[in-house]
Amino acid sequence: MLLIAALFVGAAGAAAQTPAQPALPPEVAASLNKMAASLTEAETALQQLSGFEDELGGLRAKVEDVLDQTSQTAEALRPQLAAVKSQIEKLGPPPAKDAPPEAPEMAAERARLTALASAYDGAIKSSEVTWVRARQLIERITVLRHSLFTKNLLERLPSPLLPQIWRDIVSDSPAVRHRFNAWVVDWSYWAARKKAELLLLIVSAFFLYVILKFAVTRWTNRRRLRAEPPHPTFFERALSVSWVAPLRALPAVAASLLFYGGLDALELLYNPWGRAAAGILKGTLVFVAVSALLYAVLAPRAPQWRLVSLADRPARRVARLLSAITAVYALDGALTETSRAFFVPLALSVVQSFASSVAFASLLIGLLLTRSHGRTRRELKSPSHVTSRAGSRYLCGSSRLASSSRHCWAMWHWRALPPSNSC
Repeated sequence: MLLIAALFVGAAGAAAQTPAQPALPPEVAASLNKMAASLTEAETALQQLSGFEDELGGLRAKVEDVLDQTSQTAEALRPQLAAVKSQIEKLGPPPAKDAPPEAPEMAAERARLTALASAYDGAIKSSEVTWVRARQLIERITVLRHSLFTKNLLERLPSPLLPQIWRDIVSDSPAVRHRFNAWVVDWSYWAARKKAELLLLIVSAFFLYVILKFAVTRWTNRRRLRAEPPHPTFFERALSVSWVAPLRALPAVAASLLFYGGLDALELLYNPWGRAAAGILKGTLVFVAVSALLYAVLAPRAPQWRLVSLADRPARRVARLLSAITAVYALDGALTETSRAFFVPLALSVVQSFASSVAFASLLIGLLLTRSHGRTRRELKSPSHVTSRAGSRYLCGSSRLASSSRHCWAMWHWRALPPSNSC
């Protein structure tokens, strides 16, 4: 009995000496629980509101609030975790098994700080998991809203010329700016840890572009090639375009692919940056390829290799305008993918589509106002020339094709486009 009593007293004393496990501050724990509960409630509500645009918009705003709160909570806890780890480091490493034990006060302080660091780390990971759940839920809401957008494509909605759209933009801008800044800070943190590799990648892509550009410029310079009669035939000019255009696009394409692949290899293209980078890469490749083809066909500086019958001045103007139209298309596509990646509100997307439509219409008007002069007297001496009427047909056909493509594109991307009264 005495032995049992002694063991009981010793166990009680050991339990009394064990420090209580420190817990998180009450406001932090309450915030984490509230965010998790709000997200669970939103996930449940999404199953019942999949067919209502207004309710989906309100639900998305609620999830975006959870997204902001999780970012703020994690940002607030990281400095505290770093401070606790710094205090643990100042205590020095714990004594080895065969070394004399450290003082009871120091052992108790080490245990308290270790438990507190574990609690902070768990809270940060919990907020990060909630942040990922919120992002996935926003993606689901975005997909549902896009499907509703496709179903109600011709529905009359507020115009970007009305004040309501701009009021929505002003009210949504702070939240969008805060989320974007949080993503930039997070990406900068991981990029700074691979600063040397990232700098090497940038320098490599730059020098690859410069070297290929210099070589391709020398290989594809056709200004003085067969400038005097006999000029190249139509088939010779078409054959020249078939290899000049890909070569001229090669420097920018190779540098872009190298830079994108390098970022992916460095694991810096995680969401949402991966989707945005893919959209930017696609837009870059489209612009580079189409611009190279345009300048190879129109040959503003080498009229003897021009594939269509245009004078020098209209050829330069048409090449610039068509390149600008391609740039607007590529930029709009890249911004659309970036907006979807960063969950930009619908009002900003409407204004973006409106701006791109206005820019496209202005460039198209400039293209239609271009006078399609025939070739000069010197150019007409070539036995393989094409009549000015063919050039006029080329301009008219290209304008109609661009107009039709733009109309379909605007109807697909701009939800605020009102239905036509003539249909």
